[in-house]
Amino acid sequence: MRYIVNTEDLDSLRKKIDMIDEKIVVLLIQRMNIALSISDIKENNIVSIQSKDRVSIVLERVARIATENNGDDNFIREIYSLIIEKLTMMQLNKKGLI
Repeated sequence: MRYIVNTEDLDSLRKKIDMIDEKIVVLLIQRMNIALSISDIKENNIVSIQSKDRVSIVLERVARIATENNGDDNFIREIYSLIIEKLTMMQLNKKGLI
């Protein structure tokens, strides 16, 4: 979905972005808490925490969702790669592995 922007609409569109950002942050916090809970179940080693097979599955799934919704699958892959990388580091830290 693309918007044609004029100066009257700029504030309105920015407010929409602010509302979306609030939802995204809340969902990211939920995802973070679940990922950290999962680390409690995983074995206490780096390979278990990194779960490379699972990462590939997640990246493929979110890219597909992006494509199905007329989004940029590369953009979504990059964002999710960063999210997964940061959460993996948090899990490793929680386990005392780094």
